[in-house]
Amino acid sequence: MGMKVAWSAGEGPPNEAPVPSFVKEKIMIRSILASVAAAAFLISAGPAHAILLSGNYTVTSNGNSATGLAVQTLNDLGSPVTPTTNSFTALNVPTPGTRVVDLFQIFALDPSPFSGNDFVPQVISVLFNITGPFAGTATITGTTRATDPDTALLHWNGPATIFFPGATPFKITLLDAEFSDLFNGTVLAQLTIPEPGTLALLGLGLLGVGIRRKRAAA
Repeated sequence: MGMKVAWSAGEGPPNEAPVPSFVKEKIMIRSILASVAAAAFLISAGPAHAILLSGNYTVTSNGNSATGLAVQTLNDLGSPVTPTTNSFTALNVPTPGTRVVDLFQIFALDPSPFSGNDFVPQVISVLFNITGPFAGTATITGTTRATDPDTALLHWNGPATIFFPGATPFKITLLDAEFSDLFNGTVLAQLTIPEPGTLALLGLGLLGVGIRRKRAAA
């Protein structure tokens, strides 16, 4: 029969060294990473979902012949209204995923060949107002100007992000468009909702940074 060995409280086997705290942290982080990676795989492998967005967007252009290239925008009904305001309901955006939609058209009122102040950048902006199923607003600005005697360019400064409940980012990216007085340019909007697993990994990375800072402070 084997003999039982009793240790005093707080003691372990004589040959077992205590585990350093930094080793415990590494084991914990690796375990969390494995769990998150498995969860992300299950989420990405599951069925796709979608958010049905409602709201409106308003296009405002400051382009005029006195200061630069005069431009006109057209909404999806073909009405030449500035500012251009469009409403939308049940716009299907996959989550996670990306959808590209036609936003509006633009053309030059000044005749080509372009010259003089036609090459001076003029401000244009789009205000997005999301009303359902969540509420939020964002504005993207850009410029319009001639790039050569026959062509003009609408260039956007960057994307905008609206954060829905639960800190889910809804990213709107507008794509640049060329236009002229002879042809319209179509402005496309790229609507993106990221992979939930990506968000989780991003949050875990921030957690790791916090642990490192805490250990360094100690």
